[in-house]
Amino acid sequence: MKTRENAKGLYTYREDGTPETFQPLEECQIETSAGHYTPIYMVEDHGRKKLSPVKFHRNGMVKSIALQRARTVRTHVGNFEAELLTFYPDGSLHRLFPLNGKVSGYWSENDEYKLAETLTIPTYWGILAVKPINIEFYRTGLLKSLTLWPGERSSMETPVGEILIRKGVSFYQDGSLNSCEPAAPVEVQTSIGKIRAFDSDINGLDGSRNSLVFTESGDVAALSTTGNEITVTDDRGFRSHFSPDRKSSLCDENSHRIEPLRITFEEDMVTFRKGTRTTGKVHLKSRFTIGPYIPEFPQSRQLCKSDITLLKPLLKDYVL
Repeated sequence: MKTRENAKGLYTYREDGTPETFQPLEECQIETSAGHYTPIYMVEDHGRKKLSPVKFHRNGMVKSIALQRARTVRTHVGNFEAELLTFYPDGSLHRLFPLNGKVSGYWSENDEYKLAETLTIPTYWGILAVKPINIEFYRTGLLKSLTLWPGERSSMETPVGEILIRKGVSFYQDGSLNSCEPAAPVEVQTSIGKIRAFDSDINGLDGSRNSLVFTESGDVAALSTTGNEITVTDDRGFRSHFSPDRKSSLCDENSHRIEPLRITFEEDMVTFRKGTRTTGKVHLKSRFTIGPYIPEFPQSRQLCKSDITLLKPLLKDYVL
C-alpha cells in the first residue's frame, strides 16, 4: 500500500494503483449519491474516530465517509442525522450510522449508547421507535435492516404476533418481514407444530442476520430454540431425536451453557443444525413430536449467570 500527499490531504493506494483511503488535512467536500459532505479533517473530542475518514471501492467510488459533523441525510424512511455513511460500489447508499464513536478504555460502548437518540422508523408492520447502531438500505433505497444497540429492546408486530426484539430486524424489498431476533422465548407456529423460538448464542451485531426467519408470505422459514426437543418418526418407523445441547461455558470452566437447536423449514424437508453442523434432514411427511427441553446438569457444575437468566422463562412453564 502506497501513501501520497497532495495539497488537501493524504491518500493511500493499493498495489494496483487504485486509491484506498483519504485523510483530509483541511476542510473539503466529498460528493456522494446522498449529497455533499465534509469528512473528518480535525478531531474535536476524544470520542470521535479520525483514521481514514474516506475509503474507496476498487472502482474509485466512495465506500465510506466519516463526517466532521453530524448531517441530516434524506432516505425513503425519513430524514436522519448521521456521522458515518457507507455506499455500494455503484454509489448508492448502503448504511447510515447515527453515531461513529471510538470505543476504547476511555470511551465505552455504554458512553456511546447514552448519546444515541431514539429514531422513529416506519415499516410495513408499523412504526419502530429504536436506537439503531445503523440503518441498512437496498440499492433501491428501500429499508433492508436495522442493527440495534446491545441492551436495546423494542416490541414489534410480526406474522406470528407481537414480539419483543433485540439485536436487529430485516425486511424484504416489498417491506415484508425477513427476520428478527427475539429478546425472550416466544412460541411460534411452524410447519411441524408450535416451537419456542429463542437463540441464547447470538453472534455479532448484524441486524440483517437473525435467528427467527420468515418467508415473504409470512411463514416461519427458520428458527433457533433452547426450549424444545423434537422426536421424528419416519414412514418406516425409524426414530430420530433432536434437541439443544449442553456445552461447557466459555465464562467458567465449571459452568455450562445451552447451545440452541437451529431448524430450517423448506418446502418438503426440515433440517436440524447445531452451530454450523447439520445433525439431520428429514421429510416433512414424517411424524414430529415436540416436547420441552429441560437440561440436566451435574451437581458439581452449574450454569453461568447469563444462561440462568435465559432459562428462567422456559423452566417456569415446564417444572412443576
